[in-house]
Amino acid sequence: MNLASPTRLLGKDEDLIHVAGLLGRHQRLYIGGEMVAAILELARRTKEDPGAAAAAFASRRELWEREGGFIDALSPADVSDWIKSDFHVVAEVSAPGSPGFLPVAQAVLTLPKGDWVVPLLTDPRDQVHDAAIHSRILAGGPRATALVDFLGVLPEWSHSRLAGSARHAALLEVIRINGTMLRENQVRQLVGLAFAVQKLEILDPAGRQEFGGVIDLAKLGQDEIVNRASLAAIGKSSRSPAHLLGLWRSAPPVKVCLEERRYLLHVHWHCFVRLIEEIEGANPY
Repeated sequence: MNLASPTRLLGKDEDLIHVAGLLGRHQRLYIGGEMVAAILELARRTKEDPGAAAAAFASRRELWEREGGFIDALSPADVSDWIKSDFHVVAEVSAPGSPGFLPVAQAVLTLPKGDWVVPLLTDPRDQVHDAAIHSRILAGGPRATALVDFLGVLPEWSHSRLAGSARHAALLEVIRINGTMLRENQVRQLVGLAFAVQKLEILDPAGRQEFGGVIDLAKLGQDEIVNRASLAAIGKSSRSPAHLLGLWRSAPPVKVCLEERRYLLHVHWHCFVRLIEEIEGANPY
């Protein structure tokens, strides 16, 4: 553990203090609504001035791709379930040098209950880049693979590797839990995801009348919006090296509500996998 940035695991929460903190950080890192607003503005302004529209959108894209963020909305009940459930591991990291524990980054791991909690990449639309590890995941069954989710750090601490510290603390807890279980029930690998937004689907009638049913970034001359911050953080880890597993192209769209209007972000997800035996601090089986 890095003494300059201590970590902690969250246990059962009675007073909702941890829920409020996690939810507050999620709201600061949530970019789903502003991404929808920017895509709508891009489509609207492209009709008038394509060059100016593209330039304005480029500045927003650069921030999302450099800093990352969450595109999935959460409720207090969702966050409370992370802490109270036996099937989640939540780790936080404090700001370095803080006199008390001031959490600025977190990692949430979802453990399997008996069914798959990770994408299988078996749809014809999906892409598998590492066939050997993909076969290992499928052969191991749902109990053997967990999901690394909602890994994030506040913007003022971005590029500090604090999110990686939170993830590593959570991975070590999975290893500890493995030690209490029969071998056939142990988690052997963990899958993480990074978004690549393709399209915006509009569900409200007024919006559909103005923009049509779908705004396709490619048709507006735009590349997909990729969480490059997450990709970079994943690739830099030496304590828990990641393997590129594939691309989840058949993923369901992400629901976004903006000004009481409903939208769907169509997203591909880059999938990475970490093998338990390769994590620094893991005990051999």
